[in-house]
Amino acid sequence: NPEKWDSVIRKSRFSTIFATYDVLNLLTHNANWNALILDDYLYVLPLPVRSKLKVPYIYSPFFLSQLGIFSEKEITGQITSDFFNAIPKKYFQVDLLLNTEMDYSSIEDFTISLISHKLQLSTSYEELQKHYNKNTQRNLKSSQHVPVITTDDRDIVAETIHLFVSNKGKEKNVHFKDKDYQILKQTAKYFQKNNLLETYGAYVEGKLIASALFVKDFDRYWFWFSGRDNNYAAY
Repeated sequence: NPEKWDSVIRKSRFSTIFATYDVLNLLTHNANWNALILDDYLYVLPLPVRSKLKVPYIYSPFFLSQLGIFSEKEITGQITSDFFNAIPKKYFQVDLLLNTEMDYSSIEDFTISLISHKLQLSTSYEELQKHYNKNTQRNLKSSQHVPVITTDDRDIVAETIHLFVSNKGKEKNVHFKDKDYQILKQTAKYFQKNNLLETYGAYVEGKLIASALFVKDFDRYWFWFSGRDNNYAAY
C-alpha cells in the first residue's frame, strides 16, 4: 500500500524522501525491492534486491541517504533483532546503510560504523565561515581574485553528471556504471518535478567548472551529488 508506506516513512523518527515508495522504485531500477512490515505498517524495513550469478542479496542502492527500519515508535534492539532475523535466508548477504534512529545493540557484531555529518545551518554565512578549517579559509582567500559566478540553475543536472564522469568518475575507486548515471538522472527529474531539488553551478568565463545537487528531504537538505572540473581545482 503506497499511501500507508509513505505515511510511516514521513512520520518516522528518521523521515527521509529516499525511503518513500516512488523514490525507492527509481533508485532500485524497475522497483526491484521487497519489504518486511510489522502489523499494519507499524514498523517497515525496505529490502532492495539484486542478484549475482543468479543468487539474490540485499544491497544499498547508490544515491540514497540511509535505510533500515522506519517507525514513529522507538526502534529497540529487540525490534531490530526480530526484523533482521526475519529476512529470508535465501538472501546470502545483507548490506544496508542503516538510519541513526535504530538501536544496533543486537546486531552490532555484524555492522561497521560510517560517518555522516549533520550540520546546523540556521546562522548567517559569515558566522558559519568562522568555523571553517584553516585550509578552507586559505582556499577561499586565494580564490577571491577569480571571477567565479555562482548561480541557482535547475538545468545543469546533466552537466553536473558529465563533469563527474569526466573527472572524478575516472578514478579506480568509483564504481558507477552507465545504468547508475541513468538512475541518477531519472531520480533527479522526479525531484525537480516535485520541487525537491536545488542545483547550483559555478562558472568562469561562461564555463561551468563545478556544480552540486541538493535534495530537500523533509526537515533537512542532503548534499546529494556534485561534479568539478579538475582543471579548475585551485578555484
